[in-house]
Amino acid sequence: MGRVDGSCLLIGMIALGGGCDGQSGQDPSTDGGTTQDGGNDAAVDDGGDGCTGIDEITSKVYFCFVIHNEEDDANGIPGSSAHIPDYNDDPGIFDHFADAMVDYAVMLSSYGATLSFQPDWTFTEGVERYRPQFFVDLLALGHVEIVPHAHETVVAYDELYDRLGALGASPQLILGGMTFDAYRTKQAWFATHPEFAFWGAPTVTVGHVDDQPAPPFAYRIPMPEAVTEVTDLYTHAASSPVIATPGLPPHLTVMFTVKPGGRYLSPSYSFNATREFLAEASDTSVPAQWRKQPTGDGVTAAELIASIGATLEDDLLPLVSQGRLEFKTVGELLTLYRQYESCLDLVDGQDLSGFVPSPP
Repeated sequence: MGRVDGSCLLIGMIALGGGCDGQSGQDPSTDGGTTQDGGNDAAVDDGGDGCTGIDEITSKVYFCFVIHNEEDDANGIPGSSAHIPDYNDDPGIFDHFADAMVDYAVMLSSYGATLSFQPDWTFTEGVERYRPQFFVDLLALGHVEIVPHAHETVVAYDELYDRLGALGASPQLILGGMTFDAYRTKQAWFATHPEFAFWGAPTVTVGHVDDQPAPPFAYRIPMPEAVTEVTDLYTHAASSPVIATPGLPPHLTVMFTVKPGGRYLSPSYSFNATREFLAEASDTSVPAQWRKQPTGDGVTAAELIASIGATLEDDLLPLVSQGRLEFKTVGELLTLYRQYESCLDLVDGQDLSGFVPSPP
């Protein structure tokens, strides 16, 4: 089938850590269960300077599909987030969405596309209760990484990381989203957790009411104690341990127009929330809220997966064939950044505000 009208698929969505509806491991140098090698396939004999081939490497867009499943027990209150499926207390709901995520990952892997699966604590608790092998099975499909995504109302990032590790998820040392205000309070945390990087950048707000874009490439952001405004994050801080990976704007037709010239590593993300992958209208094992409506409203998991597959075939794979786009997980992009950082057009204290795209 073709693309589904009204789908939440956004090609190249800026990585702000939020959902399409506006609601809210291991060392990244290893592959976290993926089948790709973190960018080394792009390296050639460097002639001693480590930068041979860098122009070809930075000419590409590095593309990844991203999934968030938010917490449904806000502040630890069961069922308090009515717009989020009850992953950890309803086995029927969990089974449907877990099956949908496996089907989605299978489809992406069949095209060689990458998936960054970013669960919050309630989905992780559902895995522990109902399907302890879920993360292991997901990673076994290839081209998949697991990244913690914590709102930290109940479970902090490092605790979620440990829970994922206990379930065999081999989680990446990546933070799957954080608000700007939360980042400013994390001075002590980052001092003791310098190994963590960001998917996207901490330029968002609670409820995504005033999210801000960021320069669309990987760079090191200033530490929390050095920022008071979002614009303070638009500076490359070479001595900072914190790497951010904001993505290019959402429209495929303008992706390469907006992509900065020069030596920068630019990712792009297609973002979906697990709750978008609805059950069939006739599936009574799932509450009506999480089924396609008899009126035709909503999109089933099968329809959404087919729509994204059509986008892959029609739009993304031709760019891969042309050498303009390459699928990489966030962890693989970070590996590439660390490998070639000294070759990029980034200098300490560099003002990157001129690269910030206009909000969509």
